[in-house]
Amino acid sequence: MILNHLPYIEAVRQLQWELPEEDLLVVHLTLIPYLKAAKELKTKPTQHSCKIIKLWKEFILDVIVCRTEEPITNEIRRKIALFCNVKPEAVIEARDAQYDL
Repeated sequence: MILNHLPYIEAVRQLQWELPEEDLLVVHLTLIPYLKAAKELKTKPTQHSCKIIKLWKEFILDVIVCRTEEPITNEIRRKIALFCNVKPEAVIEARDAQYDL
């Protein structure tokens, strides 16, 4: 699954070395699934994807944008920040838009 994205990952990795730090922002978009049966958001997929990205190419993530059906709590924000090595204010909620068919 991550193999399809290798050219992009490699390009961003090279940019991190070539550009001044203030000229580059690395954003990771991830899904925080909501399990209706358990009535809770699951952060493990996000933690795992951040771990893979960092181990794969020594990435330094600046911002994590979390797609979610439900609002993320401050506790979830701190948990993601801790395990993904970003500041809590760099964990951004992106709620799914409501739409009518």
